[in-house]
Parts: sequence; C-alpha cells; structure tokens
Amino acid sequence: MRFLLGWRPLPVKLLLASSSPRRHSLLRPLAEALGIDLLTMRGKSLHPESLETPLFNENPEDYVKRVARDKAIFSLRGLQSADAPRESAFDLLLAADTTVSIDDCILGKPANADEASAMLWKLSGRTHRVQTSVVVASGNGQHLLQDTATCKVTFARLQPPWVRWMSRRTECLDKAGGYGIQGNAGFAIESIQGDATAIMGLPIDSTRALLGLALQ
Repeated sequence: MRFLLGWRPLPVKLLLASSSPRRHSLLRPLAEALGIDLLTMRGKSLHPESLETPLFNENPEDYVKRVARDKAIFSLRGLQSADAPRESAFDLLLAADTTVSIDDCILGKPANADEASAMLWKLSGRTHRVQTSVVVASGNGQHLLQDTATCKVTFARLQPPWVRWMSRRTECLDKAGGYGIQGNAGFAIESIQGDATAIMGLPIDSTRALLGLALQ
C-alpha cells in the first residue's frame, strides 16, 4: 500500500505546482527514473502572492516551510474550484519554495536594480543560507509530506563594477536574494555546503525521499 495513494496502477501522475522552468528541468529526470508521469500547471499559479509576505517575527526556516505548504494547499483548493483551469487528473502534487537569508533576514526577489544591488552587497564576502522546502501532497489533499534542505553559500568579495553590471541584468529580478547559481552570479560563489540543487529551487535528495515515501 502506498503511503499517500493507497493502491494505484503505475504510472502515477505527479503535478508540479510551479511555473519555474528550473524546477521542471530538475524534476523531470527524477520522475522518469521513478516511473512517474510529470504534469505541469497551465497558466498562472493558483496561490495568492500575499502568502509570500513574511509574518511578524517569522524566521527564515519557518517562513519557507509555511510558504511551500500553503502553495500546495492553495493549488489543491484552486484545482478543485469550479472556475479553475482544467488539469489532467493527477495522483500527487508537488510544491516548493526557496528563500535566501543572512543574519536571519529574509532576502526576497528584488523589485528593481537598486534592490538587487543592495542584496548583492549584503552577500559580498560572507556566508548566507539558502533553504528550499518541498511538499508532496495526495491529489485529494488528505495527506502531505514535507522536507526542507539547507545550504550554506559563501560569496567572494564583490567589486563595484561587477555589482553594477549584475544588478541591471534581468536574471536578478526573479530570484530570491537577487541571484541564481546557474547564472552569472555562479562565478561569485567561493563555496557551497549542502545540496546545490536546493539553491536552484528543488533539492533532489529531499524530493527523491519524499516521492519514495509517497510511493512505498
């Protein structure tokens, strides 16, 4: 008997509740290796942007866990509503959230080049945390599994010309902390402690373990 599903004939259908191409590209080979059919959301996400606003005195780990869990819950509710976009029938839903923090201060997605520049200077020459929380839920919403991966990332000391150039690039504006490991900021990273895929938005080890539990 499967922990989340009860008995189901293979292949199981997994819906990724995210429009992120990075998460999709990381999840697809894992799904194929596990014999899972991967489905993707069509259109906009079904969760309100307001849920990504930190609560009063909320620490980074509690924040990323809450947001990932709420993304899963809101997506399931939205898919069950009468006016929701019609998705193929699915057995499992996966949602995730990534946050960057330093000195217990959460760094969200910068709204403009000035905010991106300020974030990069905060990270310059220091070690910060990147945490990604993953939720796997049954399609009926009755069962939920969650795990959170933490990485420590150390930046080199940045130079003003590079920060000015980097902060004006569009790649800074759609990523927590104003950078992505797979982009130009990767050259500024001195060391990584932990699963580097967590920085990209989907920790493979955690995700494999959750899906394994859901399918056993």
